[in-house]
Amino acid sequence: MRYIAAYLLAVLGGNDNPSIADLKKILDSVGIELEKERAEKVIGELKGKKIDEVIAQGKPWKHLCFILCYQSWCSCPNLNRKESRVSV
Repeated sequence: MRYIAAYLLAVLGGNDNPSIADLKKILDSVGIELEKERAEKVIGELKGKKIDEVIAQGKPWKHLCFILCYQSWCSCPNLNRKESRVSV
C-alpha cells in the first residue's frame, strides 16, 4: 500500500506520471526504503491512466491491491475477502 500511497501523493502534488525516482523521494522522506519491483508494478499498472478514473472504477483498484499484497489478508480499501481471489 505504501507504493500506491506514494503514487497518489505524487499525483496530488501535480505529477500526472510519477516515476520510480518520484516514489523513492516520497518514501525516503518518511524513512521507507523503496523495493524497486513493487514500485515498478504500481507504475506499470497505472501508466497512462487517470488516477481518479481508476479509483472510480473500483475493480482495477482492487486488482492492483491484490497484486501488491499477494494475499487476501491485506487491508486494501474496499477489498471484500470474497472477491479477493483474483486470477493474476
